[in-house]
Amino acid sequence: MILLSSKGEFACFLLPFIFQKAGQSKFFLSKRRSFSMDKPGVLHQPHPLVYSWWVHSPRLQAPLVSHLLCTEEGKILVDPIAFSSPSFWESLSSKGKLDAVVVLNQHHIRDAYLFAQRLNVPVFLPSGVSRESGALEYRAQQELPGGFLAIPLAQPTPTEMALVGYQILVVADALVHLEEVGGLSLLPPPFCKDQGPLKEAVKSLLVYQFDSIFFGHGTPLLEGAYQRLLDILV
Repeated sequence: MILLSSKGEFACFLLPFIFQKAGQSKFFLSKRRSFSMDKPGVLHQPHPLVYSWWVHSPRLQAPLVSHLLCTEEGKILVDPIAFSSPSFWESLSSKGKLDAVVVLNQHHIRDAYLFAQRLNVPVFLPSGVSRESGALEYRAQQELPGGFLAIPLAQPTPTEMALVGYQILVVADALVHLEEVGGLSLLPPPFCKDQGPLKEAVKSLLVYQFDSIFFGHGTPLLEGAYQRLLDILV
C-alpha cells in the first residue's frame, strides 16, 4: 500500500562500471543486474552506488522514481516517495544510517518531510522553495552530503537542480527516459511548451563528467549516458 504518494516505475541492468570522483579513478566490477518494472515500492540496485524505486502516477501517466545514493562520503535520498509496507522500510533500514533527504525542485517534495522525520535526517531544498521548520536551503554549486554537486538548471521550473558526482548525473524533470517519448528526451510538451530555454539549460550539464543518468521519470541510463545526452542536444 502507498503511504502518502501515488507515483512511479523503474527497470534496468548493470555492466562493469568505471567512475571518477575528485580526480581519483575507482573501479567497480559487478554482476549484470536485471529487474522487473512490475514491482512498485521495491528497492532495486541497478548501479553499485544507487538504489531506486518507483510508483506509477495516474495523473501524469508516467513513472515517478526515487533514489538512494550511497557513496563513501554519505548516503542521501533524492525525491523520495514513501510506502507503508514494513518490507519497504526494512529494506531501506538495511542500507545503514542515512545523512540527508535532497529535493531537486518544488514539485518533487513528495514525502521528503516524512522520511526526514522518520529517519531523523535533514531535508535540503533548492533556494527559492518554501521550507518547513528545520529544512535547509542549498544553493547552486554547493556540495551536498554524499559528495554530490548541486547544478542549477532553472528549467523547466525556476528551482530545478541536478546532482552530479561519481560519474553519476541525477535529474528531476529536465530530462526523461521513457518509451512513450522515444527514449531519452527533454521534458516534452505539454509539460514544457518552450523547449528552447530547457535545451540550453541542459547543455550546461555537458561541462561535467558522467557516464550514468538517473531520472525522476523513467529508467536509468547506466553507461554511455554523456554521449547519449550529447546526441539529443546537437
